[in-house]
Amino acid sequence: MHERQRRTGLAGDPRGTPGRMPRRSRQVDADIVEQYRRRTRAEATRQLHALAERSGLEPGGWEPCVIEGDPSQRLVEQEQVHDCDLVILVILGKHGRSATEDLLLGSVTKHVLAEGSADVLVSTRHEA
Repeated sequence: MHERQRRTGLAGDPRGTPGRMPRRSRQVDADIVEQYRRRTRAEATRQLHALAERSGLEPGGWEPCVIEGDPSQRLVEQEQVHDCDLVILVILGKHGRSATEDLLLGSVTKHVLAEGSADVLVSTRHEA
């Protein structure tokens, strides 16, 4: 396999099969993934600071925390690591649910309520 094919995720015979394009694998270059993670983390941190400022939180009176992974697991882990008294969940994804479905708790919220030891405040209100 040629070096370019490994980097772009192409698999199979470098010349391809007559009449067919080479099959693409699901692999993505690690540098592209890391670049995406850095941009996403920077944007999440920016939004977190903007939310804290709009909420009137004083710098140094709170600790920003942007973590990758399964939200339900990471929230409970961070609650325990920081010995939190209160976890605030702002629900962003509604996935087109109806008003009736909105009354039901999502899987992340259910997990945090079941596995965490802190009080949990759940908000679905969004300010533009």
